[in-house]
Amino acid sequence: YNYSTEIITNSTVSKNNLKNIILNKKKINLIYNPSIDLISFKKKKINNYFLAVGRLDPQKNYELLLQAFSIFVKRYNNYDYKLYIVGHGSKKYTTKLKNLVKKYEIISLVKFYGWTKNTKNLFKEAKIYLLSSFYEGLPNSLIEAVNYEVPAITSNCSGVKDILKNNSGKILDNYDPFKWSIAINEVLMNYQKFKKK
Repeated sequence: YNYSTEIITNSTVSKNNLKNIILNKKKINLIYNPSIDLISFKKKKINNYFLAVGRLDPQKNYELLLQAFSIFVKRYNNYDYKLYIVGHGSKKYTTKLKNLVKKYEIISLVKFYGWTKNTKNLFKEAKIYLLSSFYEGLPNSLIEAVNYEVPAITSNCSGVKDILKNNSGKILDNYDPFKWSIAINEVLMNYQKFKKK
């Protein structure tokens, strides 16, 4: 890094981390990932599903989402809602997640889409976007959620504060599934406020 002419990073957290190891801090530049698909659509009907998009990998912490979703539907008796997970990963990790769905008895409420080339319609109709990652760079899927005006609940990983400025989503500093279930309910109860932001 110190021998490079210029360093480009895509989030404030990454930039600040690099400043700890770079002698010439002026060569560190922040450039956010773009959202290529600009809004030019009429919003479709919003359906009762929560959306999570990303490869099926332990980094994404889907275990938390499944547990939080299970607690949410049972605690608030909201069996009308579904959780859509879009992405693919190793057979071992995918099997682990599907076993958790069985364990939590939410088989009819969770759908695994696998890899999907075009997620536009899923974003357009989603009620809430969920991002539970342990770490990210700048999450492109969260950029897409904001682009499609989907309220988001996220973990406090790198990049989310760059995207969800002015409290335009709910950022959680913990990985407690009970607190995540409360946050989901809070966003639903104040939906227009979160959607407007």
